[in-house]
Amino acid sequence: MLLFFTGTSVEDIITPDRDVVDVTEGSSNKLSCRYNSSLTNSLLWYLQHPGSSPQFLITTTELIITHLTLADTALYYCALRDCYYENCYTQ
Repeated sequence: MLLFFTGTSVEDIITPDRDVVDVTEGSSNKLSCRYNSSLTNSLLWYLQHPGSSPQFLITTTELIITHLTLADTALYYCALRDCYYENCYTQ
């Protein structure tokens, strides 16, 4: 089973720790991204199955998938949410 994994950003730098993850059925795996940003951000995780739109999974620094099955084979995205646009800053 292969899990493909990518990071995206507009102005910030974000990179996955690994581009491709090769795992076996029933195992667990941890996906993570490194990012460099001057703003406070939230790290968001999405998955995209072939022929489908990306689906939001969770907001966390690491994505841990346990008891992997063939249904978990997908493209996994990490993305930064800029808190400035989400009114995260208090004035």
